Amino acid sequence: MKTSKKVIVLSAVSAFVLLTVIIGLLIVLYRSSHSIVEGNPVSIKSADIVSDQIALSRSTVEMTEEQAESAMISYYYAAMPSGTTHGDGNFYPIGKVNEAKFESLLNAIHTERDVRNVVALIHDSFNERTGFGNFRSLENKHAPDWDYLGIAPFMETRLYAKLAQALPVSSFVKDLETAGKLVDIAAREKDVKAVIYLHRIFHDLDYWAFEEGAQGGDFWGVTESAKIDRWDTSEHILRFITHNNRLIG
Repeated sequence: MKTSKKVIVLSAVSAFVLLTVIIGLLIVLYRSSHSIVEGNPVSIKSADIVSDQIALSRSTVEMTEEQAESAMISYYYAAMPSGTTHGDGNFYPIGKVNEAKFESLLNAIHTERDVRNVVALIHDSFNERTGFGNFRSLENKHAPDWDYLGIAPFMETRLYAKLAQALPVSSFVKDLETAGKLVDIAAREKDVKAVIYLHRIFHDLDYWAFEEGAQGGDFWGVTESAKIDRWDTSEHILRFITHNNRLIG
């Protein structure tokens, strides 16, 4: 009887392990088959990145790094539209962006350090909107999240223009021009792909162009500012932009 019980227990454990493996494989296959945009991130080392296009000099200003970062956070979030989160989990904006506070944010951007801090904040905002599966709420073109994105400062091309003015490095300017085109498509078509691509651009700028890989994590290869030829997937974004522009051409 004892031997029989052991056999039953071992069989049950084996069946459980096998079932766990099968479920894991099914999840992987499901995710890969439901990817809504081309390309996957890779894990790389900072040494692989061509990052000489943006060489940040530590600006000599009165504020410390921590003070400058804290001040920019205050300007950035003061410019955010207010709103409420309802029981359905959606954020419903109230009113529009406060132009005076948005202008204060623009006027606060002068140095390379300011640009780096704002890029990090924009990246954080896209993390909240599209990261960890949050992009799925945007698959519905009538979702209230689209109303929020329509007035959010991090989807404002005037902010991108000010960043380019403060750091007029050709590769960085080109990345912001690409981001501006994606904003136009997102606003016009309410296409979630445009927002996901925006997230990837600011992810690579934040973690790889400015931090030189110090944050680790995924590398999408979608910018000119942080580039590896063998992992350059920026053509996916360019094809997407070209296709959408043809639709209205």
